[in-house]
Amino acid sequence: MTFEFRFILCALAVYRLAELLVLDDGPFEIFDRIRKFFGQQSAIITGPSVIKEIALLLSCPFCVAIWLSFIGVFFVFLPSLPGDVFLVIFALAGVQTFLEQFSNSR
Repeated sequence: MTFEFRFILCALAVYRLAELLVLDDGPFEIFDRIRKFFGQQSAIITGPSVIKEIALLLSCPFCVAIWLSFIGVFFVFLPSLPGDVFLVIFALAGVQTFLEQFSNSR
């Protein structure tokens, strides 16, 4: 797989994972529960904390995408079969999510 193709797959995978963490409920509502947990904990804590920063992060798909991109760099520059499989799976899901937003089928 070429560098350029791996880069495009990584971009689509990061897009899907960011949407998944910030906007989707996930299987068994796991991502919704995680967001609610950090949101409730950040409301209890006064002053600056890591919990508050995570709660803010999980409310912004652009912020999550930046952090996921740091991980994605390893998949692009250090290719491996498991990494390529991961990229292909989430890139396909990213394309589907992207097309779903324009199809207005919901």
